[in-house]
Amino acid sequence: MGKLLNDEAGDQAFFLSLRAYHGWRRGFEPTTRRRALEAAVVYNPTNPEDRGLSEYSPRRSQVVRSLEFGDRLLGAREERLCGHRQDHHLPSTVQQDRAGGLGEKMVDTALVSDLIFLALEDDGSWLIVVGQDADLVPGVLTAEGLLKGSDRRVIFLARGGINNSNPKMTDLICRR
Repeated sequence: MGKLLNDEAGDQAFFLSLRAYHGWRRGFEPTTRRRALEAAVVYNPTNPEDRGLSEYSPRRSQVVRSLEFGDRLLGAREERLCGHRQDHHLPSTVQQDRAGGLGEKMVDTALVSDLIFLALEDDGSWLIVVGQDADLVPGVLTAEGLLKGSDRRVIFLARGGINNSNPKMTDLICRR
C-alpha cells in the first residue's frame, strides 16, 4: 500500500487508518490471527524505541494511526454490539463448512458495507481496498460513484487471481 500511495501521490503526506477484514471470531472467541494483530498494535509510550503503529509505515510520509477490525461495522447501531465485551457486531465469522473445513463468512459483505459508509463521509480521504476477491468489485464501483465530483479516490489493490474483464476498470484496479 505504501508503494501504491507513493506511486499515485509522490511524497504527499498520508495518515492511514487500517481496517482488517479476515476471519475474526470463532463463535464469540477471537481467532489466533486476530489475537496476533491485536498484540502487534500494543504501544508502550514510555519506551522511546517503540514507534507504535508507525513501525509499520514504509515511508515517513505515511503514518499508520489506527488498526481496527471489520467485525465492528462502522454504520451499525451500538445496541447491536455483542460478545462479553460488547465490542463487535459479527460473531462466528469463522465457521465449519459442510466438508468439515473452516471458512469465512460475512467478511466481503462487511468490507463492502464499511466501504460504502466511508464513501458517504465527507472527510477528504482516499479509500484503498486490498483484496483478492472479485466479489468486492461492485462495492468498489459503488464507492467510486459516491465519490464523483470530489477530490477523493477509491483504489482496488488486487491481490491474487482477480479476473475482471471490464476494460473500463483498469484505472481502479492496481495489481500487485
